[in-house]
Amino acid sequence: MYKKSLIIIGVILVIAVGLYIYSNNRIVEKEEAISENIEKTNSIDNIIKKAPPKLVELLKTPSKLPFKVHESGAELHDMVYRGDKSVTKTTLNDEEKASRDMTRLPYKEVNFEQIFLGDEIKLSILAQPMNVETVYGEPTDIKKIHIKDGSFAEYIDYDFNQHIIWKDRETKMTYLIDITQYDKERKGKFSEQEIAEMIDSFKYIK
Repeated sequence: MYKKSLIIIGVILVIAVGLYIYSNNRIVEKEEAISENIEKTNSIDNIIKKAPPKLVELLKTPSKLPFKVHESGAELHDMVYRGDKSVTKTTLNDEEKASRDMTRLPYKEVNFEQIFLGDEIKLSILAQPMNVETVYGEPTDIKKIHIKDGSFAEYIDYDFNQHIIWKDRETKMTYLIDITQYDKERKGKFSEQEIAEMIDSFKYIK
């Protein structure tokens, strides 16, 4: 009876350890895939299909982020900036408006936004094909972060929000990057080195 009990306990332990190892490996694999953003989510894939093909050819996404991503997605904005106002395009038919299909719009009139959510942090990357002019309240607060390709990013820290503007020399696409912190201590704030490494990791989406 005693031996049978030991055998049963041993079998249970073997099964438990096996399940733990399998589960742990699955979690590690999932976290690595998400943190490196190697595989796009269905949401981003679906949005890309509704974007002008020329825009898709130029789009890039970071392959390295300094935080674990729990959720990601994308949005298209059919906005044209005239002066200090943004004007919504009205050249889409009813079916296109309902489905947000913008494939036939001029690519320079469509902005592509990627959104990454982590623990009390939101990263928004807005890609704009048109030239962007930004006016800051205090220009002296602007810092320049040098990128490996010889370009630089303009960076300003608003405490709860870090704002970066970077123009890709290769595609001429401008990226407006906003990092919003929801924790009071701002533990997840990006360092300037982490911002540079994130931009250095930008790769073509397709």
